[in-house]
Amino acid sequence: MKRLAISLTALVGLLSLPGIAVPAGVKVSLPAEYGLEPSGVMRDAAYVESEGETTNAFDRTTIEAQCELARSLGTTDRHPVFEPGYDKPLKTENHLFIRGLHRASYRTLHAYRCDREPTPGESSTDYACGCTYRVLPLRTAHIHESGSVRYEILRIDLTRRTARRESGPSQALPPDASRELGVIKSYAPEVVAEEVVAGIPCVVRRHRSSKTAWTDLCIAEDDAATLPPELRMRALSEVTSSKVGESSHAWTKAVRVVPSARVDSTVFQLPEGVVTKDIKR
Repeated sequence: MKRLAISLTALVGLLSLPGIAVPAGVKVSLPAEYGLEPSGVMRDAAYVESEGETTNAFDRTTIEAQCELARSLGTTDRHPVFEPGYDKPLKTENHLFIRGLHRASYRTLHAYRCDREPTPGESSTDYACGCTYRVLPLRTAHIHESGSVRYEILRIDLTRRTARRESGPSQALPPDASRELGVIKSYAPEVVAEEVVAGIPCVVRRHRSSKTAWTDLCIAEDDAATLPPELRMRALSEVTSSKVGESSHAWTKAVRVVPSARVDSTVFQLPEGVVTKDIKR
């Protein structure tokens, strides 16, 4: 698989510095809530931590109307409960580890959803109308390794402890800043600003999806080649806007980076106890 992807989600190149020099070999641990068991084997890697918000598609009005109709028809007697957050953007957190062509991204989406699983024999109406809706964390991981012959991608639902493993012939290319910059320019040719994101200079490039909607990516083009290869040409932030800039639908921005981190090798491995389905390409 190609090292460079276009959207920030695919790029997963979120980068920022806390404004001070970071010493080499800093030990970085994944937050305990991801449930990883340390192996004791440490690896060198770049580490990037980011946060953001995304659109909340939850529709309280529709659920209330459907449940009111169902009660009038006698198909349920339940009333949904809505805790705060149904009308707010969803917060996101991401922890990215990069070691050559091996990447591991751990993401938390603070989703607004029903706080229970359906019970056996329960109708969909009783389920939806009998819920307490609140903000709950959903945790996932995306581990991607590109070898010289084959690649492997693990898409892991850490909440449900399931995973999909995709593998196939590798198309990995060695890092090439010139080639990657060319791809970025093709996707987002319009330069709209130059910024410094937490101490890192970056170029804001715009990708237009329509006349009134676009995405601004702040790219660390790093002409002086001061960053490690894993972090060059990565997006420092992304903002998706519409209505001539009056509305920001989603954004993400790095808040910490350790270019030379020491991490437990478990972050690059499938967690124990996860049920995996294999997909061959």
